[in-house]
Parts: sequence; C-alpha cells; structure tokens
Amino acid sequence: MRNKWASCGSTGRLCFSVDLLAEPIDFQRAVIVHELLHLEIPNHGKLFKSLMSAFAPGWESKFRSTDLQACRSQTTTKEVRA
Repeated sequence: MRNKWASCGSTGRLCFSVDLLAEPIDFQRAVIVHELLHLEIPNHGKLFKSLMSAFAPGWESKFRSTDLQACRSQTTTKEVRA
C-alpha cells in the first residue's frame, strides 16, 4: 500500500489500489463496502459507522490490524533503504 486502499471521487468514481488484492478477503470486502457507502454518505459520522457495522461486521478491527501491518511493512522498507 502506498497511500490509500481506495477512494471515492465527487463524481462517484471508485478507485481501488491493486495492493488490495493481496489482502485478506474480509478486509477487501470492508474496503469495498466503505467506498460504496461514500456514494451516499460523504462523511464518517454515526450513520456511516452504523451502516459499516451492518454490512461489514467487525470492520473496525479489520481496518486497524491491516493498516498496522501496512505501516510496519512501510517502516521496514524505509529502514532497509536508509
């Protein structure tokens, strides 16, 4: 992962990182649900989080663990190059 797993543009265009394909399927689903919800809800408020929980149960822990692993691998890569 370089910057983002995915994004949702103001025109409704969804973009996904190819790095997402190397992640566990449950994490992929959570990212896809996250971006699809942004088509209707532009923020990360209570409604957004409730719908995330309804459509992707356990999404918070999936995001935390995968983001932490990505941060660790990026840190390791930077250390090797330095």
